[in-house]
Amino acid sequence: MDEPKIDPEQSEIIISVKLTAPAAMIDATIEHINQQAQDKLAVINIYPSESYGYGNGAIAHPLESEKLANELKKIFTDLKEVHCIEKVHLLVCASNAACVYIGQAVDRFQPEFIVYDYATKMMEPKLRIYNDGNTTVIECAP
Repeated sequence: MDEPKIDPEQSEIIISVKLTAPAAMIDATIEHINQQAQDKLAVINIYPSESYGYGNGAIAHPLESEKLANELKKIFTDLKEVHCIEKVHLLVCASNAACVYIGQAVDRFQPEFIVYDYATKMMEPKLRIYNDGNTTVIECAP
């Protein structure tokens, strides 16, 4: 995992999770998001250890999945509580099983999430997850 220096003036960040492949489409989407933001948002890169490498075996055991979920939950919560981040652009290239654990890391005490999915040339925003003050809301991304 690469943890960037987070600018206290920024309210948004990008999280890139590449577990099954290096995913050039994620890189293209990061460039596109930064062009739209007219700023260079910090990127947290999450990738498998060299001992496992990319692929469905990047998370080889359920205990590793739980560890990933716990680490992500801490990162997501710290982004809101420590760094005052309001929005996370979440781009994921991972197995379905790993995506379930990533989703389990999301809770109501964290920033808003814009979750991207694959499209033709780059990833597109598909889900918006946020807390409306009473509950966590999941809706189609604008």
